[in-house]
Amino acid sequence: TNKLRELGFQVEMDDFGSGYSSLHMLKEVPVDRIKLDLHFLTSSGDQKKSRTIVSYMIQMVEHLEMKMIAEGVETVGQAKFLHDQGCSEMQGYYFYKPMPVEEYEKLTEEV
Repeated sequence: TNKLRELGFQVEMDDFGSGYSSLHMLKEVPVDRIKLDLHFLTSSGDQKKSRTIVSYMIQMVEHLEMKMIAEGVETVGQAKFLHDQGCSEMQGYYFYKPMPVEEYEKLTEEV
């Protein structure tokens, strides 16, 4: 990973909070950015516990001096909650659905 960083790359851990992206991997694998899987906020179950887990994950990543991007943001409520918890980078259908390059370029020309 250090050679990649020397070349200007950043190392991300995708889907943090699910699958192989566990706390153990966070401790063992040197990464620059965490991509937080918002499955916690979109699945059924105790929403209070889900929000508590996400809130502490955001704080933990900050204390580890890493960056975080929340993926899978689908509603204004999720975006507001994440922002209020200190997560400033987000992606998901709430902002835009995936699109062809040409459509993206046209969109950015309008801004």
